Amino acid sequence: MTTAKTDDAAPPCSSATDRDCIDQVQAGDLRGFGPLIDRHHSQVHAAATTLAGRHLAVELTDEAFGRLLVLLQDGGRPGTSVRYFLYRSLRERYRQHQKQAAHGGRPRVPSIASPIPFDAPGHQDSQMLAAAYRNLPDDWRQVLWLRTLEGLGDREIAEALGLERAESRRLCHTADAVLRIAYIAAHLRLDADRSHGDADPSRGTGGGGGGVAYEGGSDPRRDGAREP
Repeated sequence: MTTAKTDDAAPPCSSATDRDCIDQVQAGDLRGFGPLIDRHHSQVHAAATTLAGRHLAVELTDEAFGRLLVLLQDGGRPGTSVRYFLYRSLRERYRQHQKQAAHGGRPRVPSIASPIPFDAPGHQDSQMLAAAYRNLPDDWRQVLWLRTLEGLGDREIAEALGLERAESRRLCHTADAVLRIAYIAAHLRLDADRSHGDADPSRGTGGGGGGVAYEGGSDPRRDGAREP
Protein backbone atom coordinates (compact mmCIF):
# COMPACT_ATOMS: atom_id res chain seq x y z
CA MET A 1 0.00 0.00 0.00
CA THR A 2 1.24 3.47 -0.87
CA THR A 3 2.29 5.38 2.21
CA ALA A 4 3.04 8.80 0.78
CA LYS A 5 1.46 11.75 2.52
CA THR A 6 -1.68 12.94 0.75
CA ASP A 7 -2.51 16.62 0.24
CA ASP A 8 -5.84 16.32 -1.54
CA ALA A 9 -7.80 17.78 1.38
CA ALA A 10 -6.75 19.45 4.58
CA PRO A 11 -8.38 18.37 7.81
CA PRO A 12 -11.01 20.77 9.05
CA CYS A 13 -9.73 23.33 11.54
CA SER A 14 -10.87 23.26 15.14
CA SER A 15 -12.62 26.61 14.63
CA ALA A 16 -15.10 25.12 12.14
CA THR A 17 -18.68 25.40 13.38
CA ASP A 18 -21.05 22.45 13.61
CA ARG A 19 -22.80 23.82 10.53
CA ASP A 20 -19.49 23.86 8.63
CA CYS A 21 -18.86 20.25 9.64
CA ILE A 22 -22.37 19.20 8.63
CA ASP A 23 -21.92 20.86 5.23
CA GLN A 24 -18.66 18.98 4.76
CA VAL A 25 -20.20 15.60 5.61
CA GLN A 26 -23.14 16.25 3.31
CA ALA A 27 -20.70 17.12 0.53
CA GLY A 28 -19.36 13.57 0.87
CA ASP A 29 -16.28 14.29 3.01
CA LEU A 30 -16.20 12.36 6.28
CA ARG A 31 -13.44 14.62 7.58
CA GLY A 32 -16.23 16.87 8.77
CA PHE A 33 -17.50 14.23 11.18
CA GLY A 34 -14.25 14.07 13.15
CA PRO A 35 -14.67 17.50 14.80
CA LEU A 36 -18.28 16.63 15.70
CA ILE A 37 -17.04 13.60 17.62
CA ASP A 38 -14.21 15.56 19.24
CA ARG A 39 -16.54 18.40 20.23
CA HIS A 40 -19.50 16.46 21.60
CA HIS A 41 -18.32 12.97 22.59
CA SER A 42 -17.25 13.59 26.19
CA GLN A 43 -20.47 15.39 27.15
CA VAL A 44 -22.69 12.84 25.41
CA HIS A 45 -20.81 9.95 27.02
CA ALA A 46 -21.16 11.62 30.44
CA ALA A 47 -24.91 11.98 29.87
CA ALA A 48 -25.14 8.32 28.79
CA THR A 49 -23.29 7.24 31.93
CA THR A 50 -25.68 9.21 34.12
CA LEU A 51 -28.69 7.83 32.25
CA ALA A 52 -27.76 4.18 31.87
CA GLY A 53 -24.60 3.46 33.83
CA ARG A 54 -21.06 2.76 32.66
CA HIS A 55 -21.90 -0.67 31.25
CA LEU A 56 -24.17 0.82 28.54
CA ALA A 57 -22.66 4.28 28.10
CA VAL A 58 -20.23 3.41 25.29
CA GLU A 59 -22.87 1.55 23.26
CA LEU A 60 -25.48 4.28 23.64
CA THR A 61 -22.99 7.02 22.80
CA ASP A 62 -21.69 5.27 19.69
CA GLU A 63 -25.19 4.58 18.43
CA ALA A 64 -26.24 8.20 19.00
CA PHE A 65 -23.36 9.31 16.77
CA GLY A 66 -24.26 6.59 14.28
CA ARG A 67 -27.80 7.96 14.06
CA LEU A 68 -26.41 11.44 13.55
CA LEU A 69 -24.25 10.23 10.66
CA VAL A 70 -27.23 8.53 9.00
CA LEU A 71 -29.26 11.71 9.36
CA LEU A 72 -26.56 13.85 7.77
CA GLN A 73 -25.84 11.41 4.93
CA ASP A 74 -29.55 11.29 4.14
CA GLY A 75 -29.56 15.07 3.74
CA GLY A 76 -31.21 15.94 7.05
CA ARG A 77 -30.02 18.30 9.76
CA PRO A 78 -30.52 18.30 13.52
CA GLY A 79 -33.65 20.35 14.23
CA THR A 80 -32.21 22.34 17.13
CA SER A 81 -28.53 21.49 17.54
CA VAL A 82 -26.14 18.58 17.18
CA ARG A 83 -25.87 18.21 20.95
CA TYR A 84 -29.64 18.15 21.43
CA PHE A 85 -30.06 15.54 18.69
CA LEU A 86 -27.44 13.33 20.35
CA TYR A 87 -29.04 13.67 23.79
CA ARG A 88 -32.46 12.84 22.38
CA SER A 89 -31.03 9.80 20.60
CA LEU A 90 -29.59 8.61 23.91
CA ARG A 91 -32.94 8.83 25.64
CA GLU A 92 -34.84 7.11 22.84
CA ARG A 93 -32.33 4.31 22.54
CA TYR A 94 -32.26 3.78 26.31
CA ARG A 95 -36.06 3.49 26.38
CA GLN A 96 -35.82 0.86 23.63
CA HIS A 97 -33.20 -0.99 25.64
CA GLN A 98 -35.38 -1.00 28.75
CA LYS A 99 -38.38 -2.33 26.80
CA GLN A 100 -36.35 -5.11 25.21
CA ALA A 101 -34.70 -6.00 28.52
CA ALA A 102 -38.13 -6.26 30.14
CA HIS A 103 -38.99 -8.92 27.57
CA GLY A 104 -35.80 -10.88 28.14
CA GLY A 105 -33.86 -9.51 25.18
CA ARG A 106 -30.94 -7.18 24.75
CA PRO A 107 -30.42 -5.03 21.66
CA ARG A 108 -27.13 -5.58 19.89
CA VAL A 109 -25.03 -2.53 19.21
CA PRO A 110 -22.28 -3.51 16.75
CA SER A 111 -18.66 -3.12 17.77
CA ILE A 112 -15.35 -3.33 15.98
CA ALA A 113 -13.31 -3.69 19.14
CA SER A 114 -12.33 -7.11 17.82
CA PRO A 115 -10.92 -6.96 14.26
CA ILE A 116 -13.16 -8.34 11.52
CA PRO A 117 -11.40 -9.73 8.43
CA PHE A 118 -12.01 -7.49 5.42
CA ASP A 119 -11.91 -10.44 3.04
CA ALA A 120 -14.20 -12.92 4.82
CA PRO A 121 -16.38 -14.16 1.91
CA GLY A 122 -20.08 -13.63 2.50
CA HIS A 123 -19.47 -12.18 5.96
CA GLN A 124 -21.99 -9.37 6.30
CA ASP A 125 -20.10 -7.52 9.03
CA SER A 126 -16.93 -7.77 6.95
CA GLN A 127 -18.68 -6.27 3.92
CA MET A 128 -20.03 -3.34 5.91
CA LEU A 129 -16.70 -2.69 7.60
CA ALA A 130 -14.87 -2.82 4.27
CA ALA A 131 -17.38 -0.41 2.71
CA ALA A 132 -17.01 1.99 5.65
CA TYR A 133 -13.23 1.81 5.32
CA ARG A 134 -13.35 2.56 1.58
CA ASN A 135 -15.39 5.71 2.25
CA LEU A 136 -12.72 7.22 4.51
CA PRO A 137 -10.30 9.86 3.20
CA ASP A 138 -7.07 8.46 1.72
CA ASP A 139 -4.79 9.43 4.60
CA TRP A 140 -7.21 7.99 7.15
CA ARG A 141 -7.21 4.68 5.29
CA GLN A 142 -3.42 4.76 5.16
CA VAL A 143 -2.93 5.32 8.86
CA LEU A 144 -5.43 2.59 9.78
CA TRP A 145 -3.84 0.19 7.33
CA LEU A 146 -0.37 0.81 8.72
CA ARG A 147 -1.46 0.46 12.32
CA THR A 148 -3.97 -2.38 12.07
CA LEU A 149 -2.74 -4.57 9.24
CA GLU A 150 0.99 -3.83 9.20
CA GLY A 151 1.26 -3.45 12.95
CA LEU A 152 3.34 -0.26 12.94
CA GLY A 153 3.63 1.96 16.00
CA ASP A 154 3.18 5.72 16.25
CA ARG A 155 6.79 6.53 15.37
CA GLU A 156 6.89 4.25 12.32
CA ILE A 157 3.55 5.54 11.05
CA ALA A 158 4.67 9.14 11.45
CA GLU A 159 7.85 8.43 9.50
CA ALA A 160 6.00 6.57 6.75
CA LEU A 161 3.48 9.40 6.26
CA GLY A 162 5.89 12.28 6.78
CA LEU A 163 4.04 13.57 9.84
CA GLU A 164 4.94 14.65 13.33
CA ARG A 165 4.32 11.89 15.85
CA ALA A 166 1.56 13.83 17.64
CA GLU A 167 -0.19 14.52 14.33
CA SER A 168 0.06 10.86 13.36
CA ARG A 169 -1.48 9.84 16.69
CA ARG A 170 -4.29 12.37 16.31
CA LEU A 171 -4.98 11.25 12.75
CA CYS A 172 -5.14 7.61 13.82
CA HIS A 173 -7.50 8.41 16.70
CA THR A 174 -9.86 10.40 14.46
CA ALA A 175 -9.85 7.82 11.66
CA ASP A 176 -10.55 5.01 14.10
CA ALA A 177 -13.42 6.90 15.73
CA VAL A 178 -15.11 7.82 12.44
CA LEU A 179 -14.66 4.28 11.06
CA ARG A 180 -16.37 2.87 14.15
CA ILE A 181 -19.30 5.27 13.82
CA ALA A 182 -19.62 4.68 10.06
CA TYR A 183 -19.74 0.93 10.70
CA ILE A 184 -22.47 1.38 13.32
CA ALA A 185 -24.37 3.64 10.91
CA ALA A 186 -24.20 0.86 8.32
CA HIS A 187 -25.81 -1.52 10.81
CA LEU A 188 -28.54 1.00 11.55
CA ARG A 189 -29.23 1.33 7.82
CA LEU A 190 -29.33 -2.44 7.44
CA ASP A 191 -31.85 -2.76 10.28
CA ALA A 192 -34.01 -0.11 8.61
CA ASP A 193 -33.69 -1.85 5.22
CA ARG A 194 -34.72 -5.17 6.75
CA SER A 195 -37.87 -3.56 8.10
CA HIS A 196 -38.62 -2.56 4.47
CA GLY A 197 -37.65 -5.91 2.95
CA ASP A 198 -34.24 -4.84 1.60
CA ALA A 199 -31.09 -6.05 3.35
CA ASP A 200 -28.14 -5.31 1.08
CA PRO A 201 -25.07 -4.57 3.24
CA SER A 202 -23.17 -3.11 0.30
CA ARG A 203 -25.29 0.04 0.43
CA GLY A 204 -25.17 0.48 4.16
CA THR A 205 -22.58 3.24 4.46
CA GLY A 206 -23.70 6.07 2.23
CA GLY A 207 -26.63 8.37 1.82
CA GLY A 208 -29.80 7.77 -0.10
CA GLY A 209 -30.76 4.52 1.56
CA GLY A 210 -33.27 3.78 4.26
CA GLY A 211 -33.16 5.92 7.35
CA VAL A 212 -32.83 4.74 10.91
CA ALA A 213 -36.00 3.19 12.19
CA TYR A 214 -36.83 4.75 15.56
CA GLU A 215 -39.25 3.04 17.89
CA GLY A 216 -42.62 4.70 18.17
CA GLY A 217 -42.46 6.10 14.64
CA SER A 218 -39.69 8.60 15.30
CA ASP A 219 -37.31 9.09 12.39
CA PRO A 220 -34.20 11.29 12.45
CA ARG A 221 -34.82 12.51 8.92
CA ARG A 222 -38.30 13.64 9.82
CA ASP A 223 -37.50 15.00 13.30
CA GLY A 224 -34.33 16.74 12.18
CA ALA A 225 -35.55 19.83 10.39
CA ARG A 226 -34.16 20.31 6.92
CA GLU A 227 -32.56 23.66 6.26
CA PRO A 228 -32.97 25.42 2.89
